[in-house]
Amino acid sequence: MIYFNLSMPRSAVASCAGALMIAILSGCSTPQQGESQAEIVVSLPVLHHLVAPLVPDRDVPILLPPDTSPHAYSPRPSAIRLISQAEVVFYAHPDVDGWVSELGGSQNVPLSRSEMAPDDAGDDHEHGDSHQEEDDHDHEEATTDEHGHHHDEDAHWWSDPSEALYAIRKAADVLCSHFPDECAPIRRRAAIAATQLDSISSALRDSIQAASESGQTPCVITAQPFMDRFLDAFDIAYVGPLSISAEVEPSPRSLARIGASARDLGCSTLIVQSIINNSSLQTLADDQGWSIRGVDPLGSSEDSYEAYLEHLANVILSPAS
Repeated sequence: MIYFNLSMPRSAVASCAGALMIAILSGCSTPQQGESQAEIVVSLPVLHHLVAPLVPDRDVPILLPPDTSPHAYSPRPSAIRLISQAEVVFYAHPDVDGWVSELGGSQNVPLSRSEMAPDDAGDDHEHGDSHQEEDDHDHEEATTDEHGHHHDEDAHWWSDPSEALYAIRKAADVLCSHFPDECAPIRRRAAIAATQLDSISSALRDSIQAASESGQTPCVITAQPFMDRFLDAFDIAYVGPLSISAEVEPSPRSLARIGASARDLGCSTLIVQSIINNSSLQTLADDQGWSIRGVDPLGSSEDSYEAYLEHLANVILSPAS
């Protein structure tokens, strides 16, 4: 039996309790026979694209199972075991994969530029739920511009190449602190990754600009804010998102405003997440006369971050069917 010293500070007691819970859920403190113990773990596939190239000789497992939304995922015992045994665990943002940070541990590192979730920043940044009352509607008006763009901090930062570059550099710093003997090659690989990222960003910008000049770049509507940062980074016209997450339905007032903006700008393509059920959004698109295109927001089917960016661009630039 384990006893807590009640004279300990509350934070110390909580830390001990968290460690005990991880030990209980993981079942044991050492890997089972035949099971590898990874020193570096990431929560999402897209983070693997950013971190794994820095340490190509190491195994970097991904916690999130395929075809799973990080918002709806609860860590399995195997994931909890990986987290508890890892030297460092990289995750995206408390509002996306906060289940990593909830397990505690100083080795859990968010790769977002801001580590504070919007809901922790004060009453001015609180989001309404799916069935808002009048006060929530007024808040929605205050945080959304004339084209339906929400201006609260977007936790889905990784579709913006500049944010990805920040994440690569932050990961390199953290890895150097944990593995100082490997720091020099980690820094070299981070520099190579930065050069490759600049090259693909320039190429995509040229392609998008050429399409825009020929009148082929569509204006799109986003279902959730999973790629709004990409659209902003490459100056692609869009309205939305319809809602802050797949679990929150757009209010009638918000939908009417976004529909009006879409008509004004000529937006007729709704961008949805391909990893979730979009039957209700398909019905909405049919009612509005929109076509639908699916995006894998987590880069699960791509083998590099550059390929992930190309996937996003191809969805936007592909001719309407």
